Amino acid sequence: MSNRPKTTGASYHPLWRNISANWVCMNGNPDTVSLCLETIWNYENSTTDGYRAVGRELGRATAEFVRTKPARP
Repeated sequence: MSNRPKTTGASYHPLWRNISANWVCMNGNPDTVSLCLETIWNYENSTTDGYRAVGRELGRATAEFVRTKPARP
């Protein structure tokens, strides 16, 4: 992971600000960690239910990490 976000600009696409990773980077702030999880779209599990399952598991993994992460001194 880099502390410098990789972004594209207007030369890439007219709606470049709406592309997921760019939107996430631009809508974070210094107190957040901005991430964009992208899932493949052309797979048998690439359905609304499949995407919800990915989000649900990401939420569970994040909650577990926060719950078990040692406090900083």
